[in-house]
Amino acid sequence: MTRNSSVVRVIGSIVSWLLFSLSFTLLVEAVFGVMSVGGACASGNTPYVIAHQCPDASLWAAPAVFGGLIAVFASFFLAQGFGTSLVVLAWPILFGVLGGVFLSSLEIVGYLLGAMFLVMAAIPLILALRASAQRVFLGAVDAAGVRFTEGPNARQIPYSVSFADSDNPVSPTAVNWLASILIWLVSSGVGFWLALKIDGGV
Repeated sequence: MTRNSSVVRVIGSIVSWLLFSLSFTLLVEAVFGVMSVGGACASGNTPYVIAHQCPDASLWAAPAVFGGLIAVFASFFLAQGFGTSLVVLAWPILFGVLGGVFLSSLEIVGYLLGAMFLVMAAIPLILALRASAQRVFLGAVDAAGVRFTEGPNARQIPYSVSFADSDNPVSPTAVNWLASILIWLVSSGVGFWLALKIDGGV
């Protein structure tokens, strides 16, 4: 089986969204855990008195970051433009949700950080949607790697995967849209569920 096969693209999209959702949920749980003890904590053997012991959920912070990065690379190298684009949406999701988390602190610092994070999420998302909303949510290619036709105003997303023009692009069908959206939502849902199971078992 080659990297350019339909099976690899589909599995790449499924695995990348599942792993990203799993990792991101664990990261948010870790952030909420640290915020619940005042925003600062420590654990382990230290020569100092620990004022706030880190909650168990915080242990997942570092693995979650690496898991999220692996998910984005999996989308880039395996999905290869098939399905809802994790490469494009990972940054807006990360900073958008974390911005909301900081705003929920109801403190001045939280408001400032939250507003900054929301701006950092909104700008690349708006640029991507203006360039090609179809490429963000449907993908640039079908499972076989054939380019989809796009509207006359579609442009290359600056920070996304580049695709060469095709001599025989195909028009996206309802089945193409359904497959992309279902893979995105179902895989993300399973990742979220697994994260809750893992965090609940700590």
